[in-house]
Amino acid sequence: MRSPSQQNGYVIGGGAFGHINGISRNDIARWTPSGDLDMNPIQGSLPQF
Repeated sequence: MRSPSQQNGYVIGGGAFGHINGISRNDIARWTPSGDLDMNPIQGSLPQF
């Protein structure tokens, strides 16, 4: 899994997974700077891994 950080401090994680802590996330998720799973949909372009 790769996890680059964004300029706003959020971290994106991508890999082969379907859930994180029981929450549906298909292969990509984002965490807030405090470490909580971001519940908002990921929009726009994503970094190339």
